[in-house]
Amino acid sequence: AHRKLGHHSPAAIVLAVKSGLSLASL
Repeated sequence: AHRKLGHHSPAAIVLAVKSGLSLASL
């Protein structure tokens, strides 16, 4: 599972973080 994270592009990680922040703001 950890190795899969390495295959994700920085943009995908940023989108995931933004989505998480949006959910937290709600």
